Amino acid sequence: MVLLRAALLVLATTITSIAMQDLRAMPVEELTLRADAIVRGEVKKVRSVVYLGNYTQRVTFKVSEVLKGDSRWVGQELIIWAGSRIAYADDFYQEKTQLLLFLAREQTFFHTLNFQHGRFTIASEEVKNWRVSNEGPPTAPPNGSSDSTEAVLAQGFSIISKPYQEVKKEITGYIRAQQIRRKPN
Repeated sequence: MVLLRAALLVLATTITSIAMQDLRAMPVEELTLRADAIVRGEVKKVRSVVYLGNYTQRVTFKVSEVLKGDSRWVGQELIIWAGSRIAYADDFYQEKTQLLLFLAREQTFFHTLNFQHGRFTIASEEVKNWRVSNEGPPTAPPNGSSDSTEAVLAQGFSIISKPYQEVKKEITGYIRAQQIRRKPN
């Protein structure tokens, strides 16, 4: 029993360490390249659950457009684990919200890549809180927090609202550049 507790403690520490590396606000290019899926759609249902001790929400998300991933998802519902139990993570969802999501695989489902920094609200065809890189290297977020606008700004980004079509063009440009770099000569 003591060995099992020790193993669980090591696993929890490892997961938290990995999660903290991803809690910083990533540049859009990095988000795009690391995402397993990039989708637009609407949150249909949010259920309170506990999954692997790491998540407290099970989100049903209806896909209206796929920028990266399986195009057959359009019109389908994806399951997303959210409500991370990680300090400073704020990846909670609300029903009837239009979003652009950067997703990573979580066994048979997904979770939001980069926690709250991989989720963007869409209203009136505008992507809210879109990140634009500033010049210079990123700096450490204030007080170790990365869930506030100040933290994102401190990491070398400006926050803007941007038309969805322009955001889509930016993302697809990063995807194309990645595909070109991967092509064998």
